[in-house]
Amino acid sequence: MNIIRSIAQSYIDSVLKEGIATDEDKSSQTTQLTAGTDKTVNSSLEEAKKHGLEPHHEVLHYGSGRIQNEQLNHPVKHVKNYEPFPDSKDKKPDYSDSDNVPKKHFDHIESHNVLNVVREKTRHQIYDHMFNSVKDGGTIHASGRPWKGDLEAQSKSKNSRPGPEHESIIVSKKRKNPETGKSETHEVFHKGVAHHVLAKEFQDAADRHGHQVEISKVGKFTRVKLLKRGNK
Repeated sequence: MNIIRSIAQSYIDSVLKEGIATDEDKSSQTTQLTAGTDKTVNSSLEEAKKHGLEPHHEVLHYGSGRIQNEQLNHPVKHVKNYEPFPDSKDKKPDYSDSDNVPKKHFDHIESHNVLNVVREKTRHQIYDHMFNSVKDGGTIHASGRPWKGDLEAQSKSKNSRPGPEHESIIVSKKRKNPETGKSETHEVFHKGVAHHVLAKEFQDAADRHGHQVEISKVGKFTRVKLLKRGNK
């Protein structure tokens, strides 16, 4: 089972300061873990290498959570991390503010266990931000926890209840507040995002802006190639 991690994208990055994000979106940062996801990123990068990723290419790890480049056995030299909720104990990411992420700059973007912990409106913003960050001709690899064989089983646990979207749940989790030392309950949103879900949502995002894309499945990952940038 994949381990989920923090949300990471421009919408949440900005609206948290304004108090607009849902409580579930805010609590998604409590899922920030490294176990399992470093292997996922390494595996995805190896798939990207098979499809043309070169050592000199610029890569963005989108929603890097607590993973640092030193934990990745990647086939490229230039990997940047974007994480809007960096842990104070960890090395500072390359970008923690979405406005500082270069536009149309990256040859390849990796995003894993991010899209499954935010709601539809936020996912739309993530797709837009990734398309704005990748070069023309660049690629995106994404994955997240599926419903079948994963979240469906978790939905039967006593701390879960049905979520607002199809194949989604809200999970109540207790976490110690580092400032007060007291235990607090957070409600975290989870959405099943198997390949067919990601493929449709990436295509919808591309259509909104007139992008021409090629979407396929490589290994366990959804691969999106930006063929031609739109102007909508």
